[in-house]
Amino acid sequence: MIAFANATPATRSILEHHVADNDEVLPHVLMADLRRYLVDLTSANDPGAVANFLHEIERLASSTDPDIRNVVDVSFVEDLVLGNGDELTAVEAIRAHLGPATTASLTTSEQSYRR
Repeated sequence: MIAFANATPATRSILEHHVADNDEVLPHVLMADLRRYLVDLTSANDPGAVANFLHEIERLASSTDPDIRNVVDVSFVEDLVLGNGDELTAVEAIRAHLGPATTASLTTSEQSYRR
């Protein structure tokens, strides 16, 4: 998670603020911050930054560590699916650009949680 958050200046800044606020890395809280950043990127129509973000999310979603996959599944994917209009709009904007692990997580969440 820390390597992901250090991948770009914007996500690095999110990590720095997160640690300043919490005195440590809280993975689910950090992922929620990163999810909100992605929603902002999709609203700003920044395809290069969105693609980079999704590439890094796919790496996490494909991890052999079940705790990392859980953070992605719960605090990224599920929260997008259960989110407000901006988050649901972001889901539609990124759907075709997700990797296989993230797509599988999205499909599972949508089947379980879509209203």
